[in-house]
Amino acid sequence: MRKASMAMLLLAGGNALAAGPEVTRALFTYGVVEREPGPAIEFMGPDHDTVIHFTELAGLNGQHVVHEWLHDGQARFRMEFDVAGDVWRVHSSKAITATEQGDWRVRVLDAQGRVLRESVLKVPRADEL
Repeated sequence: MRKASMAMLLLAGGNALAAGPEVTRALFTYGVVEREPGPAIEFMGPDHDTVIHFTELAGLNGQHVVHEWLHDGQARFRMEFDVAGDVWRVHSSKAITATEQGDWRVRVLDAQGRVLRESVLKVPRADEL
């Protein structure tokens, strides 16, 4: 039993390898420094006009993933990535104007278009602040 547990803790670049393809982290933030996201946000404040979606992937080496940005259910932007490691981090950003309040979502899609993860961000109107 102990040998099996130790085998699951193989490391690649300081990160544990996943048994299968997965999104290990996905969040909205205002910044990424040295491939690490800043604090997670659920609401976009009025003092910002650009937001970032950060995603960490495991077990998808050699595959293609997509960030699909949706505003109130309508697809608005796609960013495509080729995964080149057992643990891989990607991010995309979107400038959001004053007329684009509402619900924003980023779907992380695999090469077949399956949703691996979906994150939600609320951009409140001025009277909701």
